[in-house]
Amino acid sequence: MNKVSLLAASVAIALTGCGGSDSGSSNNNSGVVITGFDGYFKEAVVFEDVNNNGKLDSNDPIIGLTNDEGKVTLTDKQYSAEKNLAIQTIIPGGTVQAELIARDPQLFAGTYTVDMDNPTQAMAHEVVFRTLPGEKVISPLTDLVAIQAGANPTPEKIQAAKNKVNETLGIEGDTAFTDVIAANNTALHKTAQILTESKAQAKDSY
Repeated sequence: MNKVSLLAASVAIALTGCGGSDSGSSNNNSGVVITGFDGYFKEAVVFEDVNNNGKLDSNDPIIGLTNDEGKVTLTDKQYSAEKNLAIQTIIPGGTVQAELIARDPQLFAGTYTVDMDNPTQAMAHEVVFRTLPGEKVISPLTDLVAIQAGANPTPEKIQAAKNKVNETLGIEGDTAFTDVIAANNTALHKTAQILTESKAQAKDSY
């Protein structure tokens, strides 16, 4: 069974009646800028997923925390087109927050993620989203492609995963790897929100 097929119905409902362009936006890079969202994630952890397992393990290098535009700037040393980058959200009193405080209390004590779609409240879920190596956007949309591609995918598997997600979401090209909020693509913004809720509820069975 295709991993994205169970999400197709709810996504299709979300897309009905929504407008928006499929075109992306570009960043003026000062270093390499990584953007994370369903809404822009503030104070989420960008890390290198060394094992490519979709989890923030104790040996995964932490790159930094996102700002209120969901962005973190990487140095050339931190960024590599071969690295598997991911983003971890943090909730107050959550398991991940406790693990991060134990790892670096000065950085993570009192730190939690805010989804800037709802800027007055903390994120409700601890979730990880991945992207493909070489990409600069991390979101539930990129995560869907990464999951479909599987561990250590070949270029052929990556392309097949992109094609499947594009077919499911009704998009083209590399739209899933663009900042759809900056592009004012309300349909895919809503889809990203739905995918976050789906992943949070499904947990390991997602």
